[in-house]
Amino acid sequence: MKKYLSALAAFALVMLLPCVLRIYSDRILAWQAGPEGRTILGLLNGLPYLLLVLSAVWSARIANTQVYVLSLILIPAQYYFSGGAVFAVGGEQMRFVLFMLLPVIIMISAFVSHQTMASNLKTGITTLVCGFLLPPLVSAVAGRSILEWVGSHRWGAAGFFGAPSSPTLYYLAVLLFNLLLPFRGREGRMKKIISALIPCYYFSGVFRPIFRSGPLHPPGTEETIFVLFTSLAPTLMLYANGFLSWSKAYVDDLTQVLGRRALNEAMAHMRGSYSIAMVDIDHFKKFNDTYGHAAGDIVLKEVAALLSEKCGGQVYRYGGEEFSVLYPETDIETAAGRMDAARSILAGTKF
Repeated sequence: MKKYLSALAAFALVMLLPCVLRIYSDRILAWQAGPEGRTILGLLNGLPYLLLVLSAVWSARIANTQVYVLSLILIPAQYYFSGGAVFAVGGEQMRFVLFMLLPVIIMISAFVSHQTMASNLKTGITTLVCGFLLPPLVSAVAGRSILEWVGSHRWGAAGFFGAPSSPTLYYLAVLLFNLLLPFRGREGRMKKIISALIPCYYFSGVFRPIFRSGPLHPPGTEETIFVLFTSLAPTLMLYANGFLSWSKAYVDDLTQVLGRRALNEAMAHMRGSYSIAMVDIDHFKKFNDTYGHAAGDIVLKEVAALLSEKCGGQVYRYGGEEFSVLYPETDIETAAGRMDAARSILAGTKF
């Protein structure tokens, strides 16, 4: 659970914000009705684009291809959902197709990485062109058939949170599938943060113009809610970039515990009494020579996981087969007792 606190924080923000806005809906209505509110709201309409561009630039610099591609493809999506001109087909028909494609695009983006696609100018231009052209083209080819199918299956019927039930279940199903994708490590945790974009766009009310209703939001607040949530989406991608950058700097690639840089900074800020333990795996070189480095890597990961779970302190990989365990505000007898208990469990573990 501790590993996924960053993703849980993102989901908590997205899920709590509609409730807060619901509570303060009267104040929102009064604010946006005034001249100052209308002026600020007009300026804020450009905020999602600015945040998406910033997210794309940062992603390119740290080679986070998933967020790079997603940031750029959401620029035309923002344009169309905001009522931008559409060629060849009706705007409502095209926006419905985009509404259907959006959670799937977010899900598919999880399979994009720097190993499959470069975060360069060519990729960026291709992504933008596809983002602007594909929704109208798909809508022109299949949009009317999709609308007829949706109409025959009562997708507009009232349901959850004041929104139609079928779109709600559709977004929920894609979200759950996305969360169950088997990605691990720092990339997997970053992808879980990106999954929060699905409920973010759901709560933005992107389907309100299509179904004439939306989730939780009282009438009259639609424009403010749309700006807030479509600005929150790229903010979450900036947060994902920040998490990935921090993780690359401070978390050990192999064991996924904090690395030596994090230990050095923790020690520099340590005040008062504390204890620190050094852990070394006996005969590790001989084990590597006998069973190979791949087996040795498995042992390092298992030892790091067991120490993190059992020793009661903050575990760092010091280097090689050595780990450090830091106990803030803990006397040496208590720390020694905890480490000896962890050592006994580790000694009795079969790898």
